[in-house]
Amino acid sequence: MSTMSRTPSRSASVPGRRATNGTLIGLGLLLLALGLAGHLTAANVEGGHAIHYRDHIFGFVMLTLVCGIIVLLLGRRFWNDRRDITLLIVGLLQTILGWWVYVMFRGKV
Repeated sequence: MSTMSRTPSRSASVPGRRATNGTLIGLGLLLLALGLAGHLTAANVEGGHAIHYRDHIFGFVMLTLVCGIIVLLLGRRFWNDRRDITLLIVGLLQTILGWWVYVMFRGKV
């Protein structure tokens, strides 16, 4: 009979460190995809040419970087070592901003 040694998870081996939640990470990635979909839909409404898609994808990336830096700095202060919460908040902000951009361009056409 062989005995299998169980190694504790990384979060259990480091005192004071919380485990990240895979569900929140998945939800954050889904929200980021929804934000990108809002930008792409706005590009389609604006005219659907390659330059429109390029500009909206560039805007999505820039907004993600700016929001990510702000949320990362806030996260270091309020929820240290919780990357899942940080990704969830950035995804939520991108979803709101992406569909807000779509609503703005839909009203112009």
